[in-house]
Amino acid sequence: MIYGRQVLKKGTVASNYTDGALNPLIQLDNLELDNLNQGLDDFIITAVTGIEKEKRKIGTDKENVTERVKTLINSTGIESFKKNEMINRALIIKFDQSQYGNPEWNELIYVDIFKNRDLMLSAIFQMISGVLKQIADGELNSIVKDLSIKYPNHSKSRANSYLACMIMIAEKLIEGFNDTITIDKLVKKWIETQNNISLENSRGTNPIIQLLDSLLKDYQIEEEKQDSLNSKNTFINPYPVDIGPGQYGMMVKGTANELNTTFSILAKRIGTKNPFLNAHQLASRLKDSEKILADNNWTFSTAEVGSRKRIYTLIRCESVKVQFRLSQGLSQQLSNCDSVG
Repeated sequence: MIYGRQVLKKGTVASNYTDGALNPLIQLDNLELDNLNQGLDDFIITAVTGIEKEKRKIGTDKENVTERVKTLINSTGIESFKKNEMINRALIIKFDQSQYGNPEWNELIYVDIFKNRDLMLSAIFQMISGVLKQIADGELNSIVKDLSIKYPNHSKSRANSYLACMIMIAEKLIEGFNDTITIDKLVKKWIETQNNISLENSRGTNPIIQLLDSLLKDYQIEEEKQDSLNSKNTFINPYPVDIGPGQYGMMVKGTANELNTTFSILAKRIGTKNPFLNAHQLASRLKDSEKILADNNWTFSTAEVGSRKRIYTLIRCESVKVQFRLSQGLSQQLSNCDSVG
């Protein structure tokens, strides 16, 4: 669009770091879970979290150099990211030809774009200058604050600053195109769409939800077997955690070590691998997944037993939606199944 010719490339991890440090936008084409190796995984997390990569300076053993990726990443692909750190910061747009396809769109459109490139860029630069003035006047912070009040804990809250920039740009586009939609309606639609996509992704990619759902499914299958045999025996639990119906729904209860052992046994039974290497890692991921668990109707709470034992209780609420809220302004907690509304 701006200069040069259209280039599709596949870069190395090292070239991605250099590209990301020099350019405001980089394109990772056809990024799928199968080719998301550890190096590329680390690069994306480094970029989205804003941390710096440090390495030794060539030709010396006493100096280090830092490399900071300051770029937006535009990725195409059918599959979604699988880590919360990426999903929470990714704005996902689904391109469905049946919904957005235009029969008049073809390769010749690019000829018209290049022909009118100077005029289009002039309009874009004028718009950008107006947005930069708004930022200098403090409107960015005002919009970020407004987003946090109107949409607390929405799925992309970590990208509120970027959303605020999009809002300022959208306001000028609506004005320029004389569109009838209001910016408030547009933002509401943005947030709702991203929330729905994030919920869909969390169900399909979060390993804790997948394993918990598989555990309850295993419980249900065994219970149905007992019913079909007219047996008075109840579910024979092969796992170290407690499983069974509670007041508000199915309950799974145990220590982090018992949960991790349960997931290992379950993984073998269903022909997969336990993604958690130890109980400490599982406990950390449980804490990090509180909101995702709540979005999928799981409550999550802990209780100290003695001086060194912590019991985790997870309940799948069947009849009501679980809420996720701030507790005393210190930490994020899940409400109980009976305290919604």
